[in-house]
Amino acid sequence: MNRVHYGRYKGIEIIVSEGDILDSEVECIAVSGNPQGMMGGGVSAAVKAAAGESLQDEATECAPIVQGRTVILGPYALAAKGIKAVAYSAALEAIS
Repeated sequence: MNRVHYGRYKGIEIIVSEGDILDSEVECIAVSGNPQGMMGGGVSAAVKAAAGESLQDEATECAPIVQGRTVILGPYALAAKGIKAVAYSAALEAIS
């Protein structure tokens, strides 16, 4: 991972990096999607594929997720990489 920015916000260390999120040495990966918890594309789909279908199952069990809110999900198969959690944020409006 190529570190491109470093900062602190309210005591939390924030590092912005460029590269494959699944190869990063982090404790938590953040992804976003809709309030139904569906991880259908982009980074969410890549994380789901690496973690296993149980990640999707847990996200949909938390639905509906209020837009702008985040739920903390288990790491499943990502635990082998040292990841402790996946943070899923409902950032998109629901699709009817």
